[in-house]
Amino acid sequence: MSCKHDCETPPLFPRRIDNRPGLARIDYRIGHYADVRAHLLAQLDRSPLLAGLTHREADDPAIALLEGDAIVIDILAFYQSLYANEAYLRTAQWPQSIADLVRLSGYRLAPGVAGEATFALLVKGNRPISVPAGFGLKAQLEASDKPVEFETRHGIEAVPALSAFALYRPRLTPALTNGSRVLRLGTGAAALKPGDRLLLGQAQGNAQAARLLNTEIVEIEKIHESFGQRFATLKTGLVRTTAVGSLRAYKIGESLRHFGHAAPATISTVSADGVPSTRTTSYLRRVDSTTGGDVSPALAALDLPLEREFDAIRPGDHVVVQGRFSALPGSVAHRYSLVRRVTDSESRSLAWGMQTGASNVLSLNASLLVHDGGHGHPYSDVRSLGVMQVTAEPFTVYSDYAPTAATNGNSLRYYGRAEDARALKGRRLLLADAAGATQSLRVQSVGTQAVAGDAFHLVQLDRPVAYADFPYEQALFGVHANLVDASQGKTIARSAIGSGDARALFQTFALPKSPLTYLFDAARTPAQVPALEVYVDAIRWNRVDTLFNAGPLDTVYIVREAEDGSSCVQFGDGKTGARPGSGQNNIVAVYRTGIGAHGLRKADTTPQASGKLAGLDKVLLPAAVTTGCEAESAGSARRTAPARLQSLGRLVSIADYEAETRMLPNVLKANARWDAPDGVPAIVLTVLTRSGAAADLEQIRDALTHYSRCRGPARHPFLAFNGTRRYVRIDALVGYDAAHLPDEVTHAIRIALGPAGSDVVSGDAGLFGLEQREFHSNVHISQIIAAIQQVPGVVWVRLRAAQVLPAGDDPLLLPLPLLKTIPSPTLSCPPRQLLALHDSHLNLALVDARLSAECPP
Repeated sequence: MSCKHDCETPPLFPRRIDNRPGLARIDYRIGHYADVRAHLLAQLDRSPLLAGLTHREADDPAIALLEGDAIVIDILAFYQSLYANEAYLRTAQWPQSIADLVRLSGYRLAPGVAGEATFALLVKGNRPISVPAGFGLKAQLEASDKPVEFETRHGIEAVPALSAFALYRPRLTPALTNGSRVLRLGTGAAALKPGDRLLLGQAQGNAQAARLLNTEIVEIEKIHESFGQRFATLKTGLVRTTAVGSLRAYKIGESLRHFGHAAPATISTVSADGVPSTRTTSYLRRVDSTTGGDVSPALAALDLPLEREFDAIRPGDHVVVQGRFSALPGSVAHRYSLVRRVTDSESRSLAWGMQTGASNVLSLNASLLVHDGGHGHPYSDVRSLGVMQVTAEPFTVYSDYAPTAATNGNSLRYYGRAEDARALKGRRLLLADAAGATQSLRVQSVGTQAVAGDAFHLVQLDRPVAYADFPYEQALFGVHANLVDASQGKTIARSAIGSGDARALFQTFALPKSPLTYLFDAARTPAQVPALEVYVDAIRWNRVDTLFNAGPLDTVYIVREAEDGSSCVQFGDGKTGARPGSGQNNIVAVYRTGIGAHGLRKADTTPQASGKLAGLDKVLLPAAVTTGCEAESAGSARRTAPARLQSLGRLVSIADYEAETRMLPNVLKANARWDAPDGVPAIVLTVLTRSGAAADLEQIRDALTHYSRCRGPARHPFLAFNGTRRYVRIDALVGYDAAHLPDEVTHAIRIALGPAGSDVVSGDAGLFGLEQREFHSNVHISQIIAAIQQVPGVVWVRLRAAQVLPAGDDPLLLPLPLLKTIPSPTLSCPPRQLLALHDSHLNLALVDARLSAECPP
């Protein structure tokens, strides 16, 4: 017989406490009820005095007393083990235990932070209005059941024209070329309509007497107006051999001819003695002097007779005369187009050769003499002369605008008054598209045109934008410039919170309303600053983080957060901080309440002003509320406090940067590393925030930059990027022991994997939980199988799919692959991403391991 296998094992009590380092839970229990009872009975058997007591059932009072002792020891051992776990930061579970433990190192759980919002104000009327700091606004958010109250952080002058407008990309005026069909009408253009005809040409000379080169007549197809300017679309394109910047335009009416153009070619006469004769009619006219001969009465140099009576041309109107002119009679004639102003119009009877008739003779402001090539051209054949009526004042036309060749840049154009454009300088702009996406820009400078009324003004921005996003036809972005930054919270008016007692030490007074508003301040450590002012006997005292360094006369106080979320103000003992003087209700506080606001405005709700402000029409909340978060959880403090203790408040190592980042609001995960993106060594920080908003990342970047400058080496550039989750898909067939409930096994597997989005699993622990995963960290298939296999009740695991899904912020909208595969033994994690598992992407199928065995029982 071997005693090792056949002898009865004596009860092990008290059990020896032995726990290896690094355990999630420690066993500090010296025994259970059964061990204690067996030990006591064994001691009873060994006692010679009680050898005759052989009864071992509970109906004996002695045995009942012994079993009662075992129950008491079992209870004491249970709580002793429980309290022992609460004494260590790694194993503690109660939030208060964790708070007390980290407080020993000087670390305090971060309070909740107020949300930060940017409101756009729509102002009516013609005059700016002043919006004061502290003006109340409220909005209904998707993540909140009740309207959230905000107060403006700074005042602003709200300009009506800057409430909601558009910006436009730069454009230029190209040259008019062959085929151009759209003309931009210059200032003073005539009232035009479809069907009107225009004579276009390059004008030489002044507006009263000009010569036109390369003329052509066009017909208007349609007229449209844009940004205060009119455009004419032609039925056919221009016919040109050279490009030109602009053309002179004349709206033309009737086309007439010079009187005498239809005169017979010969003149028949009868002499005094009755002999008939004929001669050739002379159509030649000298335009720089009086013309007689075959025309009667003679025509002065400034006379222009029309072929018929036509009184629609009046003094002051313009006419365009087109014809051929030569330097000498019979020499080569050249065709010219001349513009003259009419000074007078007279109805006369004229004769030219054998033609007689009534005519309107126009008096011109200048003769039709043309100087070309250094020579005058005074002679013209009246049969070549045509006269076009000009029905409106001449004007200039240009080519239609065209976008610049640049695809992006820092310059945009604002259309409006010059004084409104000047008000844009230095302002922040919020651009919102139809889908609700927003971006923020700042105006660095404005170049205005000195014109009355609306015009385009150049706006210089602080960073480049894509010009394709700023068309003229239909704006893609609504732009708001009456922006006010507001923080969550409602100010509680001055109210007494207690009566001072100069004899009491460390007097503490609770604030009547909670939660106290904490604001984010990147220049402070910690970055959460309470919106609180405390007055003692009408003198404002200063808030400090600790009374340890305060002197006996320092008028300071500290703020502490209770478990229930309330806040209290504590004063010193006369040694570390002054004691407040005695008085009735002489301790007064001005503070704000409200924290945790974040997210988008709830659909179909409209933000409102809490008070009245003359001229304020509407309040908009185009962008999401950021920064707001609830108080720090115990789990976060458990991870952050040790690293914070190691850094001693200094930024030296990469781990120090990570620890400081984790202390900031909204930070879920942080990773710091050395890198050289542009060939220059830099500290690159990847941060996973609750919202993923750019505003939250900007605040984190500002805080870490300040910390590095004040408490770090400040020798290296600091870069911060938003980290994102990269979701995976897992499908597993699991064989389980039928002795376990399937639902319990499934629940335990989910805990082991740590999926997010589950109502029953936190998503912090487990293989894919936030506590386990790191940025840029891959997951091997064997890790997934091992995590499932280690769950009690799991017999075997067959992994049917393990795939990395396409990138996306909303896991519920990610498309799932049609095929379930395991494309690689490793799930690769792209840079700046964190592998994550969502509950909707986890499929677990459980089968009874006995029924699926090769040789079932």
